[in-house]
Amino acid sequence: HRLHQFCAVELSAIYLDILKDRLYVSKADSRERRSAQSTLQDLLQGLTLAMAPILSFTADEIWEHIPGGGRPESVHLGAWPSPPPGFPDEALLAKYDFLLKVRGGINRGLEEARQEKRLATAQEAAVILGTRDDQLYDKLKAQAAELKTLAQVAELGVAPQPLGGQETQEIPGLYVTVQPAAGEKCIRCWFRYPGVGEDPRHPQVCARCRQVLEG
Repeated sequence: HRLHQFCAVELSAIYLDILKDRLYVSKADSRERRSAQSTLQDLLQGLTLAMAPILSFTADEIWEHIPGGGRPESVHLGAWPSPPPGFPDEALLAKYDFLLKVRGGINRGLEEARQEKRLATAQEAAVILGTRDDQLYDKLKAQAAELKTLAQVAELGVAPQPLGGQETQEIPGLYVTVQPAAGEKCIRCWFRYPGVGEDPRHPQVCARCRQVLEG
C-alpha cells in the first residue's frame, strides 16, 4: 500500500509532472531527455523489484516489458534494489525540502488564479516570489532557475518585498503573486513566451522549440 501511494502521489504529482516537459519538448537524442529516460528506467526497475514480493504476477509481467537487457529472466531472481553510493544525501534532501515547500506555495497561487479565470495552466503564468527576509530572498534568488523548472511556469522572478498575493502556509514571510505571462502560447510546448511568432518559418512556436525543430 505504501509503495502504491508513493508511486501515485510522489512520482505522478511531482517528478513525472515536472519531467513531461523535458520528455515531450527536448530533442530526441538530447542529453536532458536521455538522462530523464535513464532515470525512469532505474525507477521502474527498482520499483518492480520492490513490489515483486507483494504483487508477484504483476511485477513479473512488468519485468517482461521493461526495455533493455542485462537483467535476470524473472523479477523474482533479481536482487533487492539498493541505493547508489552517497545516498541518502542529507544536504540534497534539505535543499529539495525547501524547494518543494516553495513549489507548494506557488501551486496554491496558481490554483487560485485558475479558479478566478485569470489563467488556464501553469505554463501561462508569471510568478513573483516576494519577501522582506534578506536571507530568504538570497536563497530564492540563487535557486530561481530550479524553482521555475519545478513549478513549470513561463516566468519566475524574486522581489525584495511582497508584491501583493498571499503569504504561503509552507514558508512564513514568503508571498506569491501570479499573473499572466507576456507573449503568446507556443503550440508545441504550451508555454507563453514573448518570442512566439518572431520567426515566420515557425510562426506559432517559441525560440526553444525552434532550436529543437531546426536542430
